[in-house]
Order: sequence, then structure tokens, then C-alpha cells
Amino acid sequence: MSAFTPASEVLLRHSDDFEQSRILFAGDLQDDLPARFECAASRAHTQKFHHWQVLSRQMGDNVRFSLVAQASDVADCDTLIYYWPKNKPEAQFQLMNILSLMPSGSDVFVVGENRSGVRSAEQMLADYAPLNKVDSARRCGLYHGRLEKQPQFSLESWWAEYNIDGLTIKTLPGVFSRDGLDVGSQLLLSTLTPHTKGKVLDVGCGAGVLPPRWPAIRRKCA
Repeated sequence: MSAFTPASEVLLRHSDDFEQSRILFAGDLQDDLPARFECAASRAHTQKFHHWQVLSRQMGDNVRFSLVAQASDVADCDTLIYYWPKNKPEAQFQLMNILSLMPSGSDVFVVGENRSGVRSAEQMLADYAPLNKVDSARRCGLYHGRLEKQPQFSLESWWAEYNIDGLTIKTLPGVFSRDGLDVGSQLLLSTLTPHTKGKVLDVGCGAGVLPPRWPAIRRKCA
């Protein structure tokens, strides 16, 4: 997290507008702009542990790693800067969570690459914080609006589940294999037998479909 992403470079074009803002950064944070941005106060929330590791070295307790944001993560912030991810359901999940905690009247900025589908933010937030595009550069769009109505958010309503051979898989938006077992995992499982031996490192477990399917194998999950 040293060089700024194109999305952050677009934000920096408007840095003078944020000098008095108390900002919560969230979404797909891929650089350390939250730690270096000149503003009245800066906080960050991320669902990605490796992003938290980097930012926490510079921001300390002002960055939080958790599945969902809590009121204490928003604190006294009056501005949200949200980095749009590639996964639209993930964006909706995170935005509904955070905006349910932000005070009415808060400034809401959404920034992201055009190819990631950031334009979808306008329709997604139309009932809560109507957005207008304020800049377009580096193949990114920057949108701004004010929070007019807080959405209702309940984590329980976002869980989805499916069944594989008697195994119930529960998932949330943004999790790999959210909607069902992918073809690659199906192929892998078809090659395993009860007598398969060895140590397995499962990297990027997604919804956790694979590990329960071969309990006899000694494995580590990451």
C-alpha cells in the first residue's frame, strides 16, 4: 500500500474540499490514503484483515477490522468515502450497514473504477442519498450525495444458504461461492477419495465448502 490507486488519485483532486471533514473510509481500500489524507479526522473500516494490518500501523485504533461496522466505528464522522468493490452485492451490504449508522445530512462520496460498475451506486442509493457525478478521471467516477434517510440494516436478513449433500452452507455478500458450489470446487472434490492422504493448505476458503468434505485429511485453512 504505497502508490495510490486511480480511485484515490481522483479523490486527491478534491482534497481541499475535505479539510474540515471528519471522514470514515470504507469499502475496497487498496492503499493507505486514509492514513495520509489531510482532513479534520480520519477513520477507516475494512472487512479485509491484510488491509487492516497495513492501515493500523499508521492509524492505530482509528481503523477497525470486522464483518460489520458498529456505531463506535462511525464515531463522530460526518463524511463517508466509500471505495466501490467489484462485487455489487458486497457494495450494497457494506453501504446499507454503514449508512444505517451515519447521521442524516452526512456527505456521502462513492469512488471507483468504471469497469467495476461504480455507476450502479446511483440507483442503489437513490432512496437514501441521491448521488451526482462530480468528477471523472483515470477511468474512475466520483459521486457525491447527502444522506437523507438512514436505511434499516439487520445482519440476519443478509444471510443466504444452500445445501450440498446434507451440508448447509451459509454465506454473505462478497464471499466466494456465495450462490453455490463452483465448477472448480466440484472438480476438486470429485478427485478426492476416503483414502486420500497428506497435508492440505486451503487458501481463500470462501464459504468454507471444501474443508468439511474431507475431514479425514489433515489440513490447514487460510
